[in-house]
Amino acid sequence: MLAQILGLGSDDIDIALDDMYGEDFAKLIKQHSSTSELQSSNIGVIKCNNEKSKHLETATIRVEG
Repeated sequence: MLAQILGLGSDDIDIALDDMYGEDFAKLIKQHSSTSELQSSNIGVIKCNNEKSKHLETATIRVEG
């Protein structure tokens, strides 16, 4: 949103999920990209760490098409 306010472009999309972990979603994206014209990178994951109050799992994947 800040990029839009400043009139800048953006090349990424952030997606928040409430019924699946980020790694599972990234695996679905990677599986889909293997059956289409899209290309995807390896999946990067930052696991949740409840002991440090980090209850979210973050996954990254680069998709190009």
